[in-house]
Amino acid sequence: MYVIDTSSLIELNRHYRRQTFGSVWERLDGLIASGVLIAPREVRVELTEGDDALVPWARGLAGFFVDPDDDQGNVVADIHSRFPKFIELMKPHDADPWCIALAVVRARSASGAPWIVVNQERVTHPHKMPAVCREFSMTSMRLLDFFDALGGF
Repeated sequence: MYVIDTSSLIELNRHYRRQTFGSVWERLDGLIASGVLIAPREVRVELTEGDDALVPWARGLAGFFVDPDDDQGNVVADIHSRFPKFIELMKPHDADPWCIALAVVRARSASGAPWIVVNQERVTHPHKMPAVCREFSMTSMRLLDFFDALGGF
């Protein structure tokens, strides 16, 4: 199961446009429809602030964007206490901590089933998503690794 960040969706749109790589987007839509791929509501907010093909796509999705709850809010507060510089780097609608929180909460409620955070941030930076994911025993992977994990697109 996967939680995807805005950065990976922007990367996907930039390099794999829907009109050229329709089968990639159809596969993505299937993963969304089956609940294998989700995103927090804040990803939708970030996407709809843009002016590209992701805006109507994001507005047309039902069930993909998950509203925050108290459990996720508690994880975001924990992230803030452990990684204050991570939170300081946030934009007004930064989805990053909410992606991690959603994955943590879903993993806790899924009896140990792994949840993976898909994002485009570098593994080596101490104040980015991969480092925060590691602290919460979550796996972080980039978009192409996500494709590989699913057997290619």
